[in-house]
Amino acid sequence: MNMNRTEYKSEYVPALDGLRGLAILLVISCHFFVNYGIFKLGWIGVDLFFVLSGYLIAAKFIRQPVSLQLVKIFYRNRILRILPLYFAFVLFFLSAWYLLPAEKKILLYIPSIKKFWLNHFFLVQNWMYVFGPSESQMYNPLMHLWSIAIEEQFYIFFPLIIIMISKLKHKIPFIIGAILLVTILRSGSFYHHELVDNKLRYYCNTFYR
Repeated sequence: MNMNRTEYKSEYVPALDGLRGLAILLVISCHFFVNYGIFKLGWIGVDLFFVLSGYLIAAKFIRQPVSLQLVKIFYRNRILRILPLYFAFVLFFLSAWYLLPAEKKILLYIPSIKKFWLNHFFLVQNWMYVFGPSESQMYNPLMHLWSIAIEEQFYIFFPLIIIMISKLKHKIPFIIGAILLVTILRSGSFYHHELVDNKLRYYCNTFYR
């Protein structure tokens, strides 16, 4: 690769498309067949998507020296790939919901949507399931967008973390320590919220992902 100019690309790996397909099937099976034993494990598909995103993006940064130009290209690509379609979908849904008659809105969980719709425009909707009042934890038709929020929060901070780590003298101990810290925090939160039956407080938490 010519290192005289900044590039932002990685080798295409067909097997990863297979993993994405598997993740999609796992998520679908979890939602449609949740009452059938083994299909309850479909939630693993969400974690698989997160792992794939982390791997692919980390690989792009690690293969070449981190520079300001590389970070700019990264942010540009993420914005153009995700945000136009995301905001178009949210605007279409909220517009259609607003035009519904009152009796139909009740079927679409009016308290949750009416009170927390703005979170979706700032991509922080996952936090309303972590810290929000009880009504924010109701199911609503936009609930599945919590994972998009985590992805976007990850994209905002990940390049900055990579730059910080690249400047450290002892990188491996820092990385191992960070992994252990997150594991301990998530395990503790899992145990606590399993007792109070409030799994969303750790399941949708960005720091535990």
